[in-house]
Amino acid sequence: MSYYRKLFAIIELNEKGSLVARQAWKLACSIHAELAISVVVNYTPGWECDHVPFLTPRQLKAATMKDVSKRLDTMMENNGIVGIEQMIIEGPIPRSIIEVGGSWGADLLVVGSNATHGLNQGVTGFKALRMHGFSMDLLTLNTTSVEPGWRGRLVHALAGVF
Repeated sequence: MSYYRKLFAIIELNEKGSLVARQAWKLACSIHAELAISVVVNYTPGWECDHVPFLTPRQLKAATMKDVSKRLDTMMENNGIVGIEQMIIEGPIPRSIIEVGGSWGADLLVVGSNATHGLNQGVTGFKALRMHGFSMDLLTLNTTSVEPGWRGRLVHALAGVF
Protein backbone atom coordinates (compact mmCIF):
# COMPACT_ATOMS: atom_id res chain seq x y z
CA MET A 1 0.00 0.00 0.00
CA SER A 2 1.34 3.42 -0.97
CA TYR A 3 1.55 6.57 1.08
CA TYR A 4 0.29 8.65 -1.85
CA ARG A 5 -3.44 8.38 -2.47
CA LYS A 6 -4.02 11.53 -4.55
CA LEU A 7 -1.62 12.80 -7.20
CA PHE A 8 -1.95 16.32 -8.58
CA ALA A 9 -0.14 16.98 -11.89
CA ILE A 10 0.30 20.46 -13.31
CA ILE A 11 0.99 20.38 -17.03
CA GLU A 12 1.30 22.59 -20.06
CA LEU A 13 -0.46 21.82 -23.31
CA ASN A 14 2.64 20.74 -25.25
CA GLU A 15 4.88 17.68 -25.70
CA LYS A 16 6.52 18.11 -22.30
CA GLY A 17 3.12 18.38 -20.63
CA SER A 18 2.04 15.26 -22.45
CA LEU A 19 5.09 13.42 -21.07
CA VAL A 20 4.32 14.60 -17.52
CA ALA A 21 0.68 13.53 -17.89
CA ARG A 22 1.64 10.04 -19.14
CA GLN A 23 4.19 9.52 -16.37
CA ALA A 24 1.81 10.79 -13.66
CA TRP A 25 -0.92 8.47 -15.00
CA LYS A 26 1.44 5.48 -15.00
CA LEU A 27 2.49 6.27 -11.44
CA ALA A 28 -1.13 6.68 -10.29
CA CYS A 29 -2.12 3.38 -11.90
CA SER A 30 0.85 1.54 -10.37
CA ILE A 31 0.11 2.69 -6.82
CA HIS A 32 -3.70 2.70 -7.20
CA ALA A 33 -3.97 6.42 -6.49
CA GLU A 34 -6.39 9.04 -7.78
CA LEU A 35 -5.01 11.50 -10.32
CA ALA A 36 -5.99 15.05 -11.21
CA ILE A 37 -4.30 16.65 -14.20
CA SER A 38 -4.48 20.42 -14.26
CA VAL A 39 -3.62 23.29 -16.54
CA VAL A 40 -3.13 26.75 -15.04
CA VAL A 41 -4.58 29.69 -16.97
CA ASN A 42 -3.36 33.01 -15.66
CA TYR A 43 -5.71 35.28 -17.62
CA THR A 44 -4.65 38.91 -17.73
CA PRO A 45 -7.29 41.37 -18.96
CA GLY A 46 -6.19 44.16 -21.26
CA TRP A 47 -4.55 42.13 -24.02
CA GLU A 48 -7.79 41.62 -25.94
CA CYS A 49 -7.84 45.03 -27.67
CA ASP A 50 -6.68 43.67 -31.03
CA HIS A 51 -8.92 40.59 -31.01
CA VAL A 52 -11.27 40.37 -33.99
CA PRO A 53 -14.19 40.06 -33.58
CA PHE A 54 -14.13 42.22 -30.50
CA LEU A 55 -14.86 40.35 -27.28
CA THR A 56 -15.34 41.77 -23.84
CA PRO A 57 -12.81 40.64 -21.24
CA ARG A 58 -15.41 38.26 -19.77
CA GLN A 59 -16.16 36.74 -23.20
CA LEU A 60 -12.47 36.36 -24.01
CA LYS A 61 -11.84 34.70 -20.66
CA ALA A 62 -14.71 32.26 -21.26
CA ALA A 63 -13.43 31.51 -24.78
CA THR A 64 -9.90 30.94 -23.44
CA MET A 65 -11.12 28.55 -20.73
CA LYS A 66 -13.23 26.64 -23.28
CA ASP A 67 -10.27 26.35 -25.66
CA VAL A 68 -7.92 25.14 -22.91
CA SER A 69 -10.51 22.59 -21.76
CA LYS A 70 -10.89 21.27 -25.30
CA ARG A 71 -7.12 21.04 -25.78
CA LEU A 72 -6.72 19.20 -22.46
CA ASP A 73 -9.46 16.72 -23.42
CA THR A 74 -7.73 16.10 -26.76
CA MET A 75 -4.33 15.61 -25.11
CA MET A 76 -5.74 13.08 -22.63
CA GLU A 77 -7.56 11.22 -25.41
CA ASN A 78 -4.45 11.12 -27.64
CA ASN A 79 -2.37 9.70 -24.77
CA GLY A 80 -4.99 7.14 -23.75
CA ILE A 81 -5.31 8.62 -20.28
CA VAL A 82 -8.69 7.74 -18.80
CA GLY A 83 -10.34 7.73 -15.40
CA ILE A 84 -8.79 10.93 -14.11
CA GLU A 85 -10.06 14.27 -12.96
CA GLN A 86 -9.21 17.20 -15.22
CA MET A 87 -9.02 20.72 -13.80
CA ILE A 88 -8.58 24.08 -15.42
CA ILE A 89 -7.15 26.37 -12.76
CA GLU A 90 -7.38 30.11 -13.07
CA GLY A 91 -5.12 32.58 -11.33
CA PRO A 92 -1.54 33.22 -10.27
CA ILE A 93 0.55 30.04 -10.29
CA PRO A 94 1.71 29.46 -6.70
CA ARG A 95 -1.52 30.52 -5.01
CA SER A 96 -3.70 28.55 -7.45
CA ILE A 97 -1.68 25.36 -7.04
CA ILE A 98 -1.79 25.59 -3.25
CA GLU A 99 -5.51 26.37 -3.08
CA VAL A 100 -6.72 23.79 -5.59
CA GLY A 101 -4.26 21.05 -4.61
CA GLY A 102 -5.05 21.57 -0.94
CA SER A 103 -8.82 21.63 -1.41
CA TRP A 104 -8.62 18.46 -3.52
CA GLY A 105 -6.52 16.80 -0.80
CA ALA A 106 -3.49 15.99 -2.94
CA ASP A 107 -0.51 14.20 -1.38
CA LEU A 108 1.94 14.62 -4.26
CA LEU A 109 2.43 17.38 -6.83
CA VAL A 110 3.87 16.19 -10.15
CA VAL A 111 5.49 18.75 -12.48
CA GLY A 112 7.94 18.82 -15.38
CA SER A 113 11.51 19.96 -14.82
CA ASN A 114 11.42 22.59 -17.56
CA ALA A 115 7.89 23.89 -17.17
CA THR A 116 7.34 27.55 -17.89
CA HIS A 117 4.47 27.81 -15.42
CA GLY A 118 6.55 28.99 -12.48
CA LEU A 119 7.98 25.80 -10.96
CA ASN A 120 10.99 25.54 -13.27
CA GLN A 121 13.30 26.87 -10.61
CA GLY A 122 13.58 23.41 -9.04
CA VAL A 123 14.43 23.57 -5.36
CA THR A 124 14.15 27.37 -5.33
CA GLY A 125 10.63 27.22 -6.75
CA PHE A 126 9.70 24.50 -4.27
CA LYS A 127 11.00 26.63 -1.37
CA ALA A 128 8.90 29.55 -2.61
CA LEU A 129 5.82 27.32 -2.59
CA ARG A 130 6.65 26.11 0.93
CA MET A 131 6.72 29.74 2.06
CA HIS A 132 3.16 30.18 0.73
CA GLY A 133 1.83 27.24 2.76
CA PHE A 134 2.46 24.38 0.31
CA SER A 135 2.20 21.05 2.16
CA MET A 136 2.37 18.39 -0.59
CA ASP A 137 5.43 16.42 -1.62
CA LEU A 138 6.89 17.36 -5.00
CA LEU A 139 7.93 15.03 -7.82
CA THR A 140 9.76 16.76 -10.66
CA LEU A 141 9.98 14.73 -13.86
CA ASN A 142 12.87 15.29 -16.25
CA THR A 143 11.46 16.78 -19.44
CA THR A 144 14.68 18.16 -20.89
CA SER A 145 15.09 15.18 -23.23
CA VAL A 146 11.70 15.53 -24.93
CA GLU A 147 12.14 15.85 -28.66
CA PRO A 148 10.29 18.75 -30.25
CA GLY A 149 7.18 17.95 -32.27
CA TRP A 150 7.00 18.28 -36.04
CA ARG A 151 6.43 22.04 -35.76
CA GLY A 152 9.57 22.45 -33.65
CA ARG A 153 11.62 20.34 -36.04
CA LEU A 154 10.30 22.35 -39.00
CA VAL A 155 11.25 25.64 -37.34
CA HIS A 156 14.74 24.32 -36.56
CA ALA A 157 15.14 23.06 -40.11
CA LEU A 158 14.04 26.35 -41.66
CA ALA A 159 16.06 28.49 -39.22
CA GLY A 160 19.23 27.84 -41.21
CA VAL A 161 17.63 29.13 -44.39
CA PHE A 162 16.92 32.57 -43.01
